[in-house]
Amino acid sequence: MSENKEVIHVVAGEKVEIYCRRFSGLPLTIEFGASAKNCNKSYGHIEIESFGLMLNQPNRTIALDAYNSIKVGFWDTFFRVLVKAECDLEVTLPQPQRAAGMNKFMVLAFSVVVFSAIIFVMI
Repeated sequence: MSENKEVIHVVAGEKVEIYCRRFSGLPLTIEFGASAKNCNKSYGHIEIESFGLMLNQPNRTIALDAYNSIKVGFWDTFFRVLVKAECDLEVTLPQPQRAAGMNKFMVLAFSVVVFSAIIFVMI
């Protein structure tokens, strides 16, 4: 995980949004940790709400572990991750990491659009 971290305190029974994005289709991986003190049952669960402009996916619920990794794809235009705690937790969030090579792809795509626009204006 990266150096820049945000810590969110979640009380037992509380549901907290830990990540939300709107109008973005860049793939990335959301990684976060959860730690609990004096908790001898499961930490809780993660609710993943995802829908796109063209393709909708059903909401998912998965178990909350000490380390969690969620992949977000091109079609997840609107995406939200919520944590529901079964005991008092500290959720540690590093900065999300974009998929490798995406910066080069975005520069190339932007260059093609700009070049096409210049050609179109000159005609």
